[in-house]
Amino acid sequence: MPAIREKLPFYGVRTREVDDAAQEILIAAWRAVREGRFYVEPGIGLAAAVRRWMYGIAWRQASHFRGSAHQRREIPSGLALEFVADDGRDVDSQLEAREALRAVLDLPPVPREVMLLTGAGMTREETAAAMGSPQGTVASHLRQTRARLAKKLKLGERAR
Repeated sequence: MPAIREKLPFYGVRTREVDDAAQEILIAAWRAVREGRFYVEPGIGLAAAVRRWMYGIAWRQASHFRGSAHQRREIPSGLALEFVADDGRDVDSQLEAREALRAVLDLPPVPREVMLLTGAGMTREETAAAMGSPQGTVASHLRQTRARLAKKLKLGERAR
């Protein structure tokens, strides 16, 4: 994901909005995977296919992000919250989800890829095959990364 974050300014996303755009890209990718819109072209490895696919999503999301940039410059008043439809999600849950996404984005590339592939529904065996790594290495990355994320997210709770 750091490579995508580095590309966003070239796609026209302002530096201060890169974090928000990166989150939108992850959400769009997650939705696409859940809807079955990800596929691997014959002759291309999974890692290369994921990379190309993510760059395509980044390019499209950056386009949408630039198009709606004027909306993010508005400063809502306290009364604006009365007009927001209640969609059943509380603000605390949204903030926790954003914190979790940032924690995943801050991971080193290999552990992050392992987490994203397994999070997308791939088994350890499939993830190991896709990355060309032994299954034990994938299991080790998962264990260490989950512990790192749990520690980081618990530290965030203490700060509140």
